[in-house]
Amino acid sequence: LRLAGCECGNVGRFKGKEWENLTDRQQEKYRNLAKWWFAPAYFIMSYFLKKGFRDGVVGFHFSLLKAVYFYQIRLKILEIISK
Repeated sequence: LRLAGCECGNVGRFKGKEWENLTDRQQEKYRNLAKWWFAPAYFIMSYFLKKGFRDGVVGFHFSLLKAVYFYQIRLKILEIISK
Protein backbone atom coordinates (compact mmCIF):
# COMPACT_ATOMS: atom_id res chain seq x y z
CA LEU A 1 0.00 0.00 0.00
CA ARG A 2 2.92 2.33 0.52
CA LEU A 3 3.76 2.22 -3.19
CA ALA A 4 0.10 2.90 -4.05
CA GLY A 5 0.27 6.00 -1.87
CA CYS A 6 3.41 7.16 -3.67
CA GLU A 7 1.80 6.59 -7.08
CA CYS A 8 -1.30 8.41 -5.86
CA GLY A 9 0.80 11.44 -4.99
CA ASN A 10 2.00 11.65 -8.59
CA VAL A 11 -1.50 12.10 -10.01
CA GLY A 12 -1.77 15.86 -9.56
CA ARG A 13 1.94 16.59 -9.37
CA PHE A 14 2.89 16.96 -13.01
CA LYS A 15 2.35 20.37 -14.60
CA GLY A 16 3.71 22.22 -17.62
CA LYS A 17 7.14 21.00 -18.69
CA GLU A 18 7.06 18.01 -16.33
CA TRP A 19 3.83 16.83 -17.98
CA GLU A 20 5.33 17.26 -21.45
CA ASN A 21 8.36 15.17 -20.44
CA LEU A 22 6.16 12.18 -19.64
CA THR A 23 5.62 9.59 -22.34
CA ASP A 24 2.20 9.33 -23.95
CA ARG A 25 1.60 6.12 -22.03
CA GLN A 26 2.42 7.79 -18.69
CA GLN A 27 0.18 10.75 -19.50
CA GLU A 28 -2.68 8.39 -20.33
CA LYS A 29 -2.13 6.47 -17.09
CA TYR A 30 -2.13 9.54 -14.83
CA ARG A 31 -5.07 11.07 -16.69
CA ASN A 32 -7.26 7.97 -16.15
CA LEU A 33 -5.96 6.48 -12.90
CA ALA A 34 -8.88 7.67 -10.76
CA LYS A 35 -11.57 6.49 -13.17
CA TRP A 36 -13.57 3.39 -12.21
CA TRP A 37 -12.83 1.55 -15.44
CA PHE A 38 -9.02 1.83 -15.40
CA ALA A 39 -8.24 -1.27 -13.31
CA PRO A 40 -10.57 -3.64 -15.23
CA ALA A 41 -9.37 -2.17 -18.54
CA TYR A 42 -5.76 -2.74 -17.49
CA PHE A 43 -6.54 -6.39 -16.73
CA ILE A 44 -8.19 -6.87 -20.12
CA MET A 45 -5.33 -5.12 -21.90
CA SER A 46 -2.63 -7.00 -20.03
CA TYR A 47 -4.19 -10.45 -20.08
CA PHE A 48 -5.93 -10.53 -23.45
CA LEU A 49 -4.48 -7.85 -25.74
CA LYS A 50 -0.88 -8.28 -24.61
CA LYS A 51 -1.39 -12.06 -24.54
CA GLY A 52 -0.68 -12.61 -20.86
CA PHE A 53 -2.80 -15.76 -21.12
CA ARG A 54 0.12 -17.39 -22.93
CA ASP A 55 2.02 -17.39 -19.63
CA GLY A 56 -0.72 -19.48 -18.02
CA VAL A 57 -1.49 -19.02 -14.35
CA VAL A 58 1.49 -16.70 -13.88
CA GLY A 59 0.19 -14.33 -16.56
CA PHE A 60 -3.26 -14.37 -15.00
CA HIS A 61 -1.87 -13.60 -11.53
CA PHE A 62 0.34 -10.81 -12.87
CA SER A 63 -2.55 -9.16 -14.73
CA LEU A 64 -4.89 -9.56 -11.77
CA LEU A 65 -2.43 -8.19 -9.22
CA LYS A 66 -1.64 -5.16 -11.40
CA ALA A 67 -5.38 -4.48 -11.73
CA VAL A 68 -5.77 -4.76 -7.94
CA TYR A 69 -2.81 -2.40 -7.51
CA PHE A 70 -4.43 0.22 -9.75
CA TYR A 71 -7.71 -0.24 -7.87
CA GLN A 72 -5.89 0.45 -4.59
CA ILE A 73 -4.45 3.63 -6.08
CA ARG A 74 -7.96 4.71 -7.09
CA LEU A 75 -9.20 4.10 -3.55
CA LYS A 76 -6.33 6.19 -2.14
CA ILE A 77 -7.17 9.03 -4.55
CA LEU A 78 -10.84 8.90 -3.54
CA GLU A 79 -9.81 8.89 0.13
CA ILE A 80 -7.69 12.01 -0.37
CA ILE A 81 -10.46 13.76 -2.32
CA SER A 82 -13.07 13.03 0.37
CA LYS A 83 -10.96 14.60 3.18
